[in-house]
Amino acid sequence: MKYFLRTVLGLGLMVLCATLMAYALYQLLQVGTCASGGPYVSARQCPTGIERLIIAFFPAVIGLMVGAGVYGARGAPPGSEGGGRRVSALVLLWCLVFLPLSFASFWGVWGPDANPGPGGEEGGLIVAFLFALMGLGALPFLFRRVTSPAERQAAMERLLGRMPDRWTGPRPPASAPPATGTGFTPPAASGGDVVSKLERANRLRAEGALTEAEYERLKAEILGG
Repeated sequence: MKYFLRTVLGLGLMVLCATLMAYALYQLLQVGTCASGGPYVSARQCPTGIERLIIAFFPAVIGLMVGAGVYGARGAPPGSEGGGRRVSALVLLWCLVFLPLSFASFWGVWGPDANPGPGGEEGGLIVAFLFALMGLGALPFLFRRVTSPAERQAAMERLLGRMPDRWTGPRPPASAPPATGTGFTPPAASGGDVVSKLERANRLRAEGALTEAEYERLKAEILGG
């Protein structure tokens, strides 16, 4: 139930705030460039209420970040055991910032009811194309791979399974000289094997297959082996 509520609340808040930002940008494009008061008295005066459109961006951005935090804290879907592919809250936030603003800019310039003010068409097209590239470029990273505890354990077991078997033959006493003339030589410890195992373990940690604690435990096993 918590997963469903957080998903709906987080997505709803992000979509609402993204819509508010897009609407404010659309209206600003219809106004175009203007100035009020100060040294710009002779410039084109801004219409009443434009301050509210500009101020609306600040609570919208804050609401987007809060919604992304709620959405990202929803956890694993019920019955998924923590693994699988999930939507990245950070990438989703990025897309919901730039893609709606890009759409609002295109609509504010080329829409059926568009009537951009002075400078609105040029500025709107620049924002539209730039934000479209930034938003669409993040879409391939929207879904991220999440490994479950069972998958991490399996990765550790596969790594340990590739380790060479330890020598289990009879060992001479520590004080006894090494046997000669028997044709048998105990295998020497290979530093290269240890390094390669540590590199594989570090790679698994970097890929997210092992947590920091699991990596430290596995490293201790490799070094102690």
